[in-house]
Amino acid sequence: MLPNGFIDLHSHLLPGIDDGCASIDQSLACIEGLVAAGFVGSVCSPHVCVDCCSHNTPASIEVAVRELQREVDAAGLDYRLWSGAEVRLAPTTVEWFETHGVPTLGEGRYVLVDFWGGGWPDYCDAAIDYLQRNGYQPLLAHPARMSTEDDQLSAILVRLRVRGVKLQGNLRCLVGGEDGKLAKQRINRLLGEKHYFAVATDVHSPSCLPERLAGVELLRRDFGDAMLQTLLGDNPRAIVSAEAALAAV
Repeated sequence: MLPNGFIDLHSHLLPGIDDGCASIDQSLACIEGLVAAGFVGSVCSPHVCVDCCSHNTPASIEVAVRELQREVDAAGLDYRLWSGAEVRLAPTTVEWFETHGVPTLGEGRYVLVDFWGGGWPDYCDAAIDYLQRNGYQPLLAHPARMSTEDDQLSAILVRLRVRGVKLQGNLRCLVGGEDGKLAKQRINRLLGEKHYFAVATDVHSPSCLPERLAGVELLRRDFGDAMLQTLLGDNPRAIVSAEAALAAV
């Protein structure tokens, strides 16, 4: 049985397959830091993108997760890993799903998607439609970091929430730092309006982990333990264990 603690839905722990951890040593160093911060498991969600990570498929990611889990166990770390992916929405995303399958976060039906372009092209809606039509729950990663003007982003997020798309926030945005002042303002606003279903580290390497873990403490300080538990504990646990989806906070 999985012990009590935080679950990180969005991480790049798998070594050498995207822009995340470059080696098993880096992966283990990240996991050691996560354990010390109260985490008990992570979804390994490498980039799935036709342009830069076409080699990553649900099948290959599952193999990589099993291999890393063996290393974690051998290191004596009590830490659970699940398969997942961060799917970059593109004109060919639906075709990619039909060819390779849909990568879910753990054992449930949630699918993590992201988008970096301006606006919200029709092909993004087509991918969301495909997922929902086939019984999947889209979860949009780090909307506070999207390169879209504030007014347009707000309108996009309202429309997506009405359609049932849920939002995942990045803990690093709470700090500002590399993500900048605008991302910090956006994530605080979205948290204050209770629009996030989950938050996650999106960790890529040991060097970037401290800033992301600082976001945990800022979330606790500014929004309270109850919201922290919901967004980093209860809802992620429901997602990876295929339990009924909880209502957004």
